[in-house]
Amino acid sequence: MACHGQYFPELRRKLPRSWIILERLLSAKRDEANCPLYITLENCMQMGKSAGLLTESSLKNSLNYLHRTGAVLYYEALPMFVFPNPTRLIDIFKALLKDHAEMKAEYFKMSWLTAVGRQRIDDGFTHRAILPHKVVSSLLKQHTGQSKEGLELLLRVMLNFGICHMLPVAEENSLARAYDTPDRMYHFPWYLRRLKPDDLQWSMYPEEDEEHIEVVCEMATPSPWGLFERWCVLSTRHLSYRQAWENGMHAFSETDMSVAIMMQHVQEGGASSLHIAGRGTRDRLTTVWTTVKSIVSELHTLLKEWPGLYTDSFICCAHCVKMCTDNPGYFNGELLYCTAPGGIQSLRCPRTSASVDVSLVYPPSSPTDQPISKERVQLVSQKLSKTKWRPLGRALGLEEGDIEAIEVRHSWDLNEMKYQMLKCWQRKAGQSGTVSALIAALRNTSVQENGVADELEKMPIK
Repeated sequence: MACHGQYFPELRRKLPRSWIILERLLSAKRDEANCPLYITLENCMQMGKSAGLLTESSLKNSLNYLHRTGAVLYYEALPMFVFPNPTRLIDIFKALLKDHAEMKAEYFKMSWLTAVGRQRIDDGFTHRAILPHKVVSSLLKQHTGQSKEGLELLLRVMLNFGICHMLPVAEENSLARAYDTPDRMYHFPWYLRRLKPDDLQWSMYPEEDEEHIEVVCEMATPSPWGLFERWCVLSTRHLSYRQAWENGMHAFSETDMSVAIMMQHVQEGGASSLHIAGRGTRDRLTTVWTTVKSIVSELHTLLKEWPGLYTDSFICCAHCVKMCTDNPGYFNGELLYCTAPGGIQSLRCPRTSASVDVSLVYPPSSPTDQPISKERVQLVSQKLSKTKWRPLGRALGLEEGDIEAIEVRHSWDLNEMKYQMLKCWQRKAGQSGTVSALIAALRNTSVQENGVADELEKMPIK
């Protein structure tokens, strides 16, 4: 059935001859003994011209197709570079995802490290899974022999993959400078081995003046390898002051340091679950919900990489948690994207039948939680940069097949491609296809259309 043209008409897509010629040229480059790790877009442009691709846009269209087929790696977040040998790039990253003991043995061999410097690096890696920029660069150089420019590019690709994230550099006059070096530091959640810290400022149950909001994503099978770690990496854009351990992370909201966040990965037998909980006083409840929803959105985007994985989401009963109930009740997770029914002040806990304040079950409604109007779709399709519609589609969670089908059907009209991409997302997202979700995607690091996001926020709600 997968090869049947009637069911999958895009399978019989006719390709421009120039694309095939470019693929052959890049394949020949890949087979060379001294094939470079990457080719600049300028050099690739010369190859493209010999294949008949005379403009930069036509070259990028071809490269995007070759990326989707796995012939090359070309990321629109790194538009000036093409990686002709995908296998080589993956092998390089495997060099940084070794066994914990193997990684320690690697940096202990570095002759330029002093005794005290080696001890500090070892403490940071063992207890916090962080490594300085100089050490990461040295490890990459051992396996690639790349120049300084090549090493910086590899680090950018690692950040783009979600393999690690860069910690904020301590300001010159801050107290943190006494403990951290002025060098850039990278956090690799994969290497966390320590247990939950004893000094963690998160009690088992919330304080009297705190409200507790918790969302649970359950799987009947073990969690895919790396899912929790990548979720932690992607969530850092919404958080500050992170305290991490092997299966959890404690942080504060980026917008309000009085709102605490806890993320955990729980494994029981053959099943697993991911938890995100937020706590804050009643007057901070909106920030708690906003932060929790943003982090849940990051998880849902990641889960699209495992389309065959069945998950179920729930909202934990805040009253049960407050009352220290061992087996709390759970509400349907879809309520996270719903508006509370008018005139309702409370609900009954599904397990204990206790009365629960509706504001602890339904997120507060806001103008950006409304469905996207036709005017907003038109605004984004007109203002969005011509090179950003594909990254935006991916940030919104569309599959590559969706994006490619839109490109094929509307290849002669860029604005129509952008418009249809947004309409496709609206159909698939359903109730979760809100203005706030679109704004978050526009501000995504792979899109960075902050100007369009600002205009969207300023538009009045009709």
